[in-house]
Formats: sequence, structure tokens, C-alpha cells
Amino acid sequence: MNAATTSSQPESAPQPKPYLVGVLYYGAIDREHDKCVKALMGHPLVFDVLELTGCPYIDIGRSIIATRVLDDPELGGLLFIDHDMVFDPLEAAACIESAMEAEATVGAAYSMRKPGHIIGGIDGGKLPEGKEVVFFAGGERLPANYLGMGMTAI
Repeated sequence: MNAATTSSQPESAPQPKPYLVGVLYYGAIDREHDKCVKALMGHPLVFDVLELTGCPYIDIGRSIIATRVLDDPELGGLLFIDHDMVFDPLEAAACIESAMEAEATVGAAYSMRKPGHIIGGIDGGKLPEGKEVVFFAGGERLPANYLGMGMTAI
């Protein structure tokens, strides 16, 4: 009998490490936003929500949250959500999934408070000629020149 045997059991794929959701608050917390954030709790891709309140320095706050992720080997990444975003929790989870699939930073396009103004810019030079870009329902992951951090998975 050969000492080396192979298992007939298929190896299960490793479970993805969950992401930390980071939100910076400066001022009152919007109730509708808070409902959206709370709805993320318990999702298998969300480890926890880290909220920093009273933080006027967004760069320092984001650095603190990112350091928490870098210091914890159980975390797979980070999803930043701006304090004034109202969103569909399933879309936030889709942003995390997209970042995992792409092994890249992925941000969601979103509109400014001013109607008709999108935050983010698609890199048209990397799209096939005639490609129609669709935002929101029916959208897809596309290369971007820039994007806001309002909902960004890293």
C-alpha cells in the first residue's frame, strides 16, 4: 500500500475574511444613515462597525480606522462610509464583494447633494469604443480616474 493517499473529499474554499466598516462623525448622526449602518451588522462580510465621533480631521480619523484593520489579521479589509450617506446595505456588501473579487480598492459612484453631479470619474480610455456606462441599477465595476471615499472598500 502506498503511504501517500489522496482524500476523496473536496477541499472547501477558505472563507473570506470580513471587513471592518469605518464611519467618521462630526456633529449629529443622521437617523436614516444610522439605520443603514446598523443593517450591515450581522452580514457575513462585516466584522464590525467602527464609528469615530467628534473627529473634524478626516485624514487622521481614516488613518486610525485603517490602522485598526492593519493590526488585526482576522480582518480582510475596510469599507469607509461617509457619515451622511443613505444607502442600501446590500449595495455596501456588494462593494465589499467587488473589492474582494478584484483584489483592489473599489468605490461606489454616488451623487452629490446637488442633483445631476456624480462623485467619481470613469477612465474612458480603458473602455471599449461605444461602451455605455450605466450608474446605479445595472452598473458594473469599471476603471476610474478618481472617486470619492463616500463608500469605498479597500
